[in-house]
Amino acid sequence: AENEADRFNQLLSLNPSPNTNWARYLNVVQRFTTGPNLDSSTFDQFLDFLPWIGNNKPFSNSHTASLSVSSNTPLPTFSNINVGVKSDITKHLNKENTRWVFIPNSSPDIWTGAGYRKQGNNNGISLTSVLPSSNSSQQFNPSSMENQVTSGGSPAKKTTTYPALPNSISPTSDWSNALTFTNKNNPQRNQLLLRALLGTIPVLINKSGDSNDQFNKDSEQKWNETEKPGGNLPGFGEVNGLYNAALLHTYGFFGTNTNSTDPKIGFKADSSSSSSSSTLVGSGLNWTSQDVGNLVVINDTSFGFQLGGW
Repeated sequence: AENEADRFNQLLSLNPSPNTNWARYLNVVQRFTTGPNLDSSTFDQFLDFLPWIGNNKPFSNSHTASLSVSSNTPLPTFSNINVGVKSDITKHLNKENTRWVFIPNSSPDIWTGAGYRKQGNNNGISLTSVLPSSNSSQQFNPSSMENQVTSGGSPAKKTTTYPALPNSISPTSDWSNALTFTNKNNPQRNQLLLRALLGTIPVLINKSGDSNDQFNKDSEQKWNETEKPGGNLPGFGEVNGLYNAALLHTYGFFGTNTNSTDPKIGFKADSSSSSSSSTLVGSGLNWTSQDVGNLVVINDTSFGFQLGGW
């Protein structure tokens, strides 16, 4: 695009050619903020953890995603970008540079969200292979060649239905909307950035549901029955038992602050209580401006939230 208006009206085609000049989109993604520009590496990190609608497969093959959830439509997953499972995130949790704070005395396994949740199916990566505590010789290695999403190679591994995409990007059901903006202050762009931020939240795995619907039970969700078949979070979980320090600081979720007047954003605020008044929310794709309010980009790495509309 030769000017700003064209740049922000530019569509990212879902069927690019092998000669697509991806550099032409650089200004779009670098201006994807309401404040100072995110540098490309920061934006890339957001893209790595964007929650997208999945399609029962870990690498976006045979793309059949739908926004509805029923017995024959896929459930939301986290990222289908790059290799899908960002298991390397576990290496950074609880380190000095992390933004995540564990609930006291917890030692959770982190499931980073790609692929279908049910074990025993052949359309996803097994849960046990991605747990950081796994001793399995089959532990998922996102860096291995066989797990790379690639448009070429000999032979091609895990190819997608959009072979002309760059190797670092896998297609999503909402990719065209993700980079389509009418102007630099479009709330859609702000929402997507907010969703990306919320989508980086890791998920505590639970075994809700019996052997037939383990990891995807969506009724009787009880915060205090993580290991019981009767409840806790849905297994394709978008809500977690980890504290996001930035959001907690903004919303005041500390200790047993769970009274009915608190804003509800889907956190387990009190691990010792038998239940929590925190509201279960969906994936980042379900968050809207009405849910949260304004996202304010303070600088490359800081974010603030304003309650209220746009």
